[in-house]
Amino acid sequence: MLYVIILIIPLFYLLILDLASFFIHEARGEKLSFKVTILLSISVLLLILQDMLPSTEDHLPMIANYCIATFTLVGISVLEAMLVSFLIDFDSVCCKKSQSSVDDHMNIQMEVNHQKEPIGVEENGEEKPETSYLPLDLSNVCDCLKVILEEVREARQEAGRRDKVKTKPGYYRHVAEIIDSVFFVLYLTIFIIFMVYMYTVWVPTHYE
Repeated sequence: MLYVIILIIPLFYLLILDLASFFIHEARGEKLSFKVTILLSISVLLLILQDMLPSTEDHLPMIANYCIATFTLVGISVLEAMLVSFLIDFDSVCCKKSQSSVDDHMNIQMEVNHQKEPIGVEENGEEKPETSYLPLDLSNVCDCLKVILEEVREARQEAGRRDKVKTKPGYYRHVAEIIDSVFFVLYLTIFIIFMVYMYTVWVPTHYE
């Protein structure tokens, strides 16, 4: 009965907490720190088990297998949380780089367009004022606007080509969410199978 109170029930509760940690948001890294805390708690319980079990047995008892399996499940869960956190951080870095490259390219194109805009049309050594409303000036303004529109269109096409070459923003975050969902289903399935197996093996041998 002492093993049940000191080891079996606490380990079961820690596994339940590890399953519940999948519902923690990954943005601020709280999920990974929570899982590491659970893993350290299981390590302390394993140290208690080492002092309680005799060191002369040839075969590991069922309680030792139970503790090792629990530690393994939580350790794999920590590795999965590290992978998901890495993918989310990598996706945010890629989004910032792609956005900054597009902004720089647009700024360069706008500077080129500004340099290409005519301040005035010189005729007979005289410069016409910028705010002239003659039909001739209107045609020149229309030409300038066409040039600007062409430059903006080329800049957008260039940005689109770069986006096609690069990974779309949010891709790695989507992959991380898929990995987290699939791992949660597998983890829950293994947890149920493990508990059923331990119950069917342990309880009959305990009452014999």
